[in-house]
Amino acid sequence: MKVLVIGHIHQDGINLLRARSDVTIETTEAHNESDLVKLVPDADAILVRSALITSAIIEAAPLLKVVSRHGVGFNSVDVEALTARRIPLTIAVGGNAVSVAEHTLYLILALAKQGQCYDTAARQGDFSFRNAPIAREIETSELLVIGFGRIGSQVARRALAFGMTVHVYDPYVPDSVVQDQGAHIVRNLHEALPQMDVVSVHCPLNEETNNLIS
Repeated sequence: MKVLVIGHIHQDGINLLRARSDVTIETTEAHNESDLVKLVPDADAILVRSALITSAIIEAAPLLKVVSRHGVGFNSVDVEALTARRIPLTIAVGGNAVSVAEHTLYLILALAKQGQCYDTAARQGDFSFRNAPIAREIETSELLVIGFGRIGSQVARRALAFGMTVHVYDPYVPDSVVQDQGAHIVRNLHEALPQMDVVSVHCPLNEETNNLIS
């Protein structure tokens, strides 16, 4: 079985594949369609990080049995083309949920505290900001989390620990799941938006969510 690895994958992942006696690996940093079409004809599997896997690439791979994305989104893969050939697509569900949630809180704090501005001023010996502070507290701030899956729920958990008031918009998640975490349910997204201090989007990109926030 030949696996075409497109883009950089952590060495631990490569080692797992190489440990299999029935697997051969070809790696490439190519990302454009014309190059990938030439590389896939003998591939049984594709492991991809960020490159687009188009219908043309899928059609050029007659032996293809599975596509695996190193990530949780799948908008970069032509799912319809895979479905037409009954080829499964796998994703790394939950693999980076904590990291993304922590990074989200970091960005919220960075915006609220204006750390870069204070850092630059301090390095220049300018401490006048003490007389006109621009930082704000996030406690009691209104946070809207759009999408309450693995990442969104982790963001809400951390935001609540900071004392933020968390609101959740996700019509596909039962009310009890949101309420059990201590968050408030939002029914109408556009009515809620003007009332929020922070909006954090954690839903998959698809036809329904495209341009959700424009």
